[in-house]
Amino acid sequence: MNKTFSYTHCEFGVATRDVTPPVGIYARSWGAATHDVAEGVHRPFAATAAVFAPVDGDEPTLALVAVDLGWFQHIPDERALRATILERTGLDDEALLINMSHTHAGANINSELADKPGGELIREFGGFGKKPGQFVYPTDVAFDSRGRVFVAEYGDNDRVQVFDRESGKFLFQFGKFGNGDGEFSRPQSMVILGDTVYITDASNHRISVWTTEGRFLRNMCKIGSGDGELRFPYGLDVDSKGRLVVCEFGNNRVQLIDKETGRGLGTWGAGGRELGQLAYPWAVAVDKDDRVVAVDAGNNRLQVFEF
Repeated sequence: MNKTFSYTHCEFGVATRDVTPPVGIYARSWGAATHDVAEGVHRPFAATAAVFAPVDGDEPTLALVAVDLGWFQHIPDERALRATILERTGLDDEALLINMSHTHAGANINSELADKPGGELIREFGGFGKKPGQFVYPTDVAFDSRGRVFVAEYGDNDRVQVFDRESGKFLFQFGKFGNGDGEFSRPQSMVILGDTVYITDASNHRISVWTTEGRFLRNMCKIGSGDGELRFPYGLDVDSKGRLVVCEFGNNRVQLIDKETGRGLGTWGAGGRELGQLAYPWAVAVDKDDRVVAVDAGNNRLQVFEF
């Protein structure tokens, strides 16, 4: 006999990411469409994952992934997505459900349409793994003056890889896991100034400096809460005076750093929930007027300020 229970006990998590296809991509996804390529964004699309895990016992963890896209026209694309999710999460195949909203407004999910108008946007490089050209938790992208793509990996690979922008061809990599010179523990964000790459080496609580050819130059700063000291530096940008702007996840502040010496030049913010206070700031950006925008992640907001 089937039984219905009015409640259940489980651990539950949900996350959403924007998956809006770019304007200009091939988008004739149903017969009555009047144009071939996307001409604008009426409403953003999202991918939402909900995970249900047992509080105790041996019951399986279940996951539902809902995507605001049409349907898989090319079955290998669906299999590849499913295999990637299973590989990264460790879920059993029967515990994963992928649901498409069947919207007629979305682009086609078909990797074989690269010959269609807008098909030049259907391109990617990389994949999950530890080999050259593969990624585990890529966190930031930067471009040098030659147009090469630098990708930082936060996690298992602890390195920076460099690719050709046009072809996606792997060129070289630098760094490895560790706490010595030329080593990383969760490289998070990058800024490239001329021929120099500045990287927030988050779990080593420092800024690592390299040439754009992958030669290690120096480390700056050390763990702490004083001037010129860092605690889990995450976001990184530069202002018009060439000063590094670093947000510190661990110190709940944003700090100005001299890019040559690592000397602290000033701080903004402190831990808290009020205006002017931060909770686990994750990223930072500087606009053309040197206004700083901090991602105040723990307070679910952005804050804008000037040093």
